[in-house]
Amino acid sequence: MASSTPNQNSYNAYRSLRTKPACCACKHQRRRCSSDSCILAPYFPPEKSRDFQNVHKLYGIHNVVNLLKKISPNLREECVKSICFEANTRAKYPVDGCLAMIFELQRQIIQCTTELDAVYERLSLYKPRLCDGLINETDHWDRMFSRNSAGEGTSNTGHEFPKPLI
Repeated sequence: MASSTPNQNSYNAYRSLRTKPACCACKHQRRRCSSDSCILAPYFPPEKSRDFQNVHKLYGIHNVVNLLKKISPNLREECVKSICFEANTRAKYPVDGCLAMIFELQRQIIQCTTELDAVYERLSLYKPRLCDGLINETDHWDRMFSRNSAGEGTSNTGHEFPKPLI
C-alpha cells in the first residue's frame, strides 16, 4: 500500500474544505452539485443514499423533480418524507408496499378491540357484585390477579399489572 505524499494530503484537505459532497441525485447523475440550483440537495444529502436509491427506483429522478417544482416550497419537505416512506416501504414489501403495513395495523386494531371487548365483558360480570357490596374491591382484585410478595399483580397470561390505587 503506497503512502500519500505531503502535497497530496494538503491538496485533499484543501479540496474537502472547498467543496461540499454532492447530493445523492447529483452523485447518481455524475455531475457537480450546487445547493443553489439542485432542487434535491436539501432532501437527499450524501448520508441518505438508501432513501434516494429507493425513491429513484420507484419514481425516477425526473418525476420527483417535476413533482417538487409543482408544489409550494413550504410543502416540499413533507412531500419528500412521504415519497421516501412509500419508496422504503415498497423496498421492504415489494408486492404490497404500504398496503402490507395498513393490513398489519388493521389486524392489530381488530386484535386490540377484541381483547378490550373481552376485558369489558369480564368487568361487567364483576360490576353488579361490587355495586351491591357483595365483594370487597381488594378481594376482587386479589381474586382476579395473583399477587406476589412485592404486591405486583400478574394475570393468567403472564402480563404485569400495577398495584391498584384504591
